[in-house]
Amino acid sequence: MALVDGQAVVISQLPKVQLEPNQPVTVSQLPSVSLAAGQQVAVTELPRVKLETGQAVRVYTTTPMLTKPVGGESMATSLLTITEGMGELIANTSRCHVLLKASSTNIDAVTLGTGWTLAAGEQLKLETTAALSFSGTDGDTIQIIEVTR
Repeated sequence: MALVDGQAVVISQLPKVQLEPNQPVTVSQLPSVSLAAGQQVAVTELPRVKLETGQAVRVYTTTPMLTKPVGGESMATSLLTITEGMGELIANTSRCHVLLKASSTNIDAVTLGTGWTLAAGEQLKLETTAALSFSGTDGDTIQIIEVTR
């Protein structure tokens, strides 16, 4: 059967298809699908998707979702000095993670938040964009590497 320009074929139902083990199938486009109550669809793999600036994907799930860590595009180093018993690294929404190291010359341990202590020379990696507050002895320092997107 040959189609003339402008003609279309609509397929409303496909026969049952059985694949051999390890036989790949590529689907480039799906029609709208309606599921009856109790029916489920499982998607085990999706093609790579590139989002343009300003685009977003919303994912809804009732179970924990495992994600791949986000790599950074740049990094910045800094030295935070405890002054008047306190120090703070401001929040950074572009931050992927932050590497902290209590300087090896510190007199005492530096406390992160309300109780996580870093002894002199001790290191910590945090995957957070939140502000971090520190307390400790004036003059003690924290070496910081912020990895950002």
